[in-house]
Amino acid sequence: MKKKIHLLIILTILATGHSLEAQEKVGGEGEYRGFLIHQGRQALRITPSQPGQVLQIELAPQWSNPSGGKMVWELCDGEGQRLRGGSQSFPPNDPLLIEWSSSAEGKPSAYVLQLQGASGSFAGEILGQFTARVSFWNQNDGSSQGDAPESFEKALLLPIFDTGTYLFEENFISALGDPCDVFKIQIAPNQSLSLKIKPLQWKKAGGKAALRIEFLDRSLRKLKEGTLPFPEDSPFMIRVFQPQIRSAKKIGIYHLMLKMEGEASLIYGLEVEVREGR
Repeated sequence: MKKKIHLLIILTILATGHSLEAQEKVGGEGEYRGFLIHQGRQALRITPSQPGQVLQIELAPQWSNPSGGKMVWELCDGEGQRLRGGSQSFPPNDPLLIEWSSSAEGKPSAYVLQLQGASGSFAGEILGQFTARVSFWNQNDGSSQGDAPESFEKALLLPIFDTGTYLFEENFISALGDPCDVFKIQIAPNQSLSLKIKPLQWKKAGGKAALRIEFLDRSLRKLKEGTLPFPEDSPFMIRVFQPQIRSAKKIGIYHLMLKMEGEASLIYGLEVEVREGR
């Protein structure tokens, strides 16, 4: 799933009340190293290459001050709006995984990771170093090589062209930036549709989490709904028949909307079977 891209990384260090000259680096996915400075702030500006990508930053501190220290971090969008944040105190030196997903509409268009050292003895004290491993991976919702949109108007049409069984096993949804996926399915008159939504890999940050499922007709009337709570791994199943009305051959159009509730992400599979008759 991982794909090499180019990132724009801007480093600014603010320490002891003085702003140092900004350093700019241009490179591909990889590592970035810097210092953890008491009352010093550093910012990494990261630009994804295309919409619908998932940002992953593995942030690892290496503390040098035996009295300890604290790393305060915040992930913002390109306009400075806070997305998430937290802190980590010494010990441990365990790496921290920061993740966020951009939408199919390309929001956010950029990220800024801000880091600051704390719990030192004086302003400008170097408490340690950090390593940030930055990577992006492309979503593959409905085998589209991207993210399923979040609205019915732009719903992703699943590539189903005839009777048979279709598997889409790399769909991704996350409360962190990508909380909703909307698909559209078409079947011919006198055909039946069987649909399974299968949780494959949950990841939860805290609290309760669940996947909310709604299946709707062309007029957006709900035909079936349900919930798969974390860590449920059994499939949610839907079945519908598109009748032939008199001599009219009206194509059946259905919508599937998935919503993530709570701080969690999920890789899920879709299995679609289309056959003649009931």
